[in-house]
Amino acid sequence: MDQVDLTLTPTRQLTQAKAQMPDVFNYINFRQFLGDVLDYKQAINSSYSANAFIRDAGFSNNSRGYFTHIVNGARNLSHPRIQGFIQACKLKGPAAKYFENLVLFNQSERNEEKKLYFSRMNDIAGHLEKPSFLLLKSQYDYLRKWYIPAIRELIGLDDFENNAAWIAKKLNNDVTVKQVESAIESLIVLGLVKRESDGDLSLVDKVVTFQDNIFNYESANDFHVEILNKSAENVVKRKYEDRSASCVILATDRSNFESIREDIAKFREFIVNKYADKNMKVDSVLCLSLQLNHLTKVEETKS
Repeated sequence: MDQVDLTLTPTRQLTQAKAQMPDVFNYINFRQFLGDVLDYKQAINSSYSANAFIRDAGFSNNSRGYFTHIVNGARNLSHPRIQGFIQACKLKGPAAKYFENLVLFNQSERNEEKKLYFSRMNDIAGHLEKPSFLLLKSQYDYLRKWYIPAIRELIGLDDFENNAAWIAKKLNNDVTVKQVESAIESLIVLGLVKRESDGDLSLVDKVVTFQDNIFNYESANDFHVEILNKSAENVVKRKYEDRSASCVILATDRSNFESIREDIAKFREFIVNKYADKNMKVDSVLCLSLQLNHLTKVEETKS
């Protein structure tokens, strides 16, 4: 099966005509936006330079080369500099607020801060249906909501019914009809599901992978926390014959940790290859969750 990287890479998502002022709502990386704004300014005024651009943003005359460092990711923007570029780009109202939060989202390293700024971006732009932002939101949701990948698998069931109420019931009513409808749209945006001409849904045969760039690894951790919470619920709610929970605690050499992690990855691949054959009968969606953690303090390795 083809693989699809779930996370956006830092490249332009839409091709902008140089003679047209870029629409900030089409961007999920402020550095790309600033680079395209400079292209636009130079298209209408060939003598306009990067130095002129940053001077318009409030930088001093001796800041030569600073713009390149910003676009390449070598330098971040402080709050006064953000406001300066808002002025230089002539952004107003919602566009100005979106740019400000986009900068903070891109520059944040802490997951909680990213969530805050993304929530603000969504409040500002979520209803505008801009392609790049819709893709970002779909990716963001996929990594945080257990039921989105579950619904994707449900669509592949032999007895699948293209009905949000049926899907919600199939998931034990742990999700609402509205959540189901939103999840389906996200899956379509991500290219993991397609809607046929007759309205039916079908799977796109791709394996989802995750690379760290626009998001950080803590984003994927949110997904694992949700799965662990669902597993804890099932231990209490499900009959023994309808669930499986087991663990092993062992004393071993610390250097074996990586080898065990690699063996677990091979085991996951083995399970998928053996039991997710598209030629087999499919009538259930399962979740296999494995965790490997140190229970003792991990000491620094002495050189």
